[in-house]
Amino acid sequence: MSDTDYDDYDDGECWQCGGEGRVAGNCIDYCCVEQDDPYCEWCSRVCDVCHPPTPKQIEDGKKLRQIMADALNDVGGAPK
Repeated sequence: MSDTDYDDYDDGECWQCGGEGRVAGNCIDYCCVEQDDPYCEWCSRVCDVCHPPTPKQIEDGKKLRQIMADALNDVGGAPK
């Protein structure tokens, strides 16, 4: 097998989702009947290669993590 066998998306399509915009395979315990459907709301997610988070989403995530850390400190810390 050559190195070029791994590079199947030279035609401009995304290497992760193949241009679909969603990635399948996030089914919890693989119990869903639709686990291979890239549009299943339970088993798929937005492709982070084609649709990276915006700076606002990153900043909102940092704020949320700080809020959660503060809340844990207020109740005595994380469980051990």
